Amino acid sequence: MDLNQQQQDEQDQQLQQEPQQYTGLELIFYEFQLLGSDNVDRFLRAGFKTVEDILISNEYHIHKAVNIPIEVVVKILKNLRRIFNSTIVDGNQFTSDILNGSLLFSTGSSSLDAITGGGYMTGEIIEFIGPTSCGKTQICMQSVFNLSYKYQLNAIYIDSSGSFSSDRIIEMFRSNVEAANPSLEFHETQSMMIPLLERIKVYTCFDASQLMELLIKISSNLEKKKLDNNYSNQRMIVIDSIGILFSPIIGGKQTHGHYTMMMISRLMKTIANTYQITFILTNNTVESNFNNSNSANNNNNSNSHNKPALGEAWSAVANHRFMITNTYTNDELEDRSIYVYRSTRLKVDQMVDFSISSFGIS
Repeated sequence: MDLNQQQQDEQDQQLQQEPQQYTGLELIFYEFQLLGSDNVDRFLRAGFKTVEDILISNEYHIHKAVNIPIEVVVKILKNLRRIFNSTIVDGNQFTSDILNGSLLFSTGSSSLDAITGGGYMTGEIIEFIGPTSCGKTQICMQSVFNLSYKYQLNAIYIDSSGSFSSDRIIEMFRSNVEAANPSLEFHETQSMMIPLLERIKVYTCFDASQLMELLIKISSNLEKKKLDNNYSNQRMIVIDSIGILFSPIIGGKQTHGHYTMMMISRLMKTIANTYQITFILTNNTVESNFNNSNSANNNNNSNSHNKPALGEAWSAVANHRFMITNTYTNDELEDRSIYVYRSTRLKVDQMVDFSISSFGIS
């Protein structure tokens, strides 16, 4: 056995013995979406253990060290830089591109349209915050239903809590269709309902690493402009709930958790801006020891002393944050309201009441 083969065998053995404790930059973390398993092995043998090692090297050095075609190296660098590197752009041109490429979609609810400034604008991240059972998931399902029903556009629903219900989508569909067209036959409503459901793609996701991989996969498919039922005419991605995914990995000295959270937020912003996708997020609340100066709900409502979960580091991610409050007037009736908690273009402290019915959010 020659010396080179012996060194390669030793490196392979060392890689197998090392425990898989990811920091988020290891090549194996991005194996399937950006590199491919064969290329990962080649990079590791050549001494490239992290994404940073690749990004600080030029394509010719990588080509010589890893022994893969230069065009493959260029493609890998492009994909990695798209996620990890900041790109300098002219501010005037950036603003013009955003305004010319942005679209505004109605939420399908007069209350939500009033509080969101007419609906959802593509390229933005919108976060709905509130305690358990306040209506966050209902707003998410209303959003994807209306996008599919009214605009015939596709949405991705990432469900981290098992809350998504196709039966609820069908209920909203039947209520709206029967009210608008009471003379429709059953087979006619069925022929309309099936395409509506097919335009809503649901993924289950139970940890932050899985969310990262899923978003990278979605970004890759959008980049390739795949014309299939999942990614053509894609305009919305819902993550219900982002708080459930991040809560276990942040807090205390879990610096890796905060790093992962920020990497995912950056990836969401990249997808939103590049492909003009609207992100709809839901988040939980935690008890606050002081009254929030931004809150329009500083009254006797117990929800007025709640604040969004995930801390200050997360607070700047969304373009708009809406706080939902709910109070029970008796055992059966529940009053719900929503107000602008923070926003980059909406007036803070605006508030509207809303209700949930078989038609959706009203």
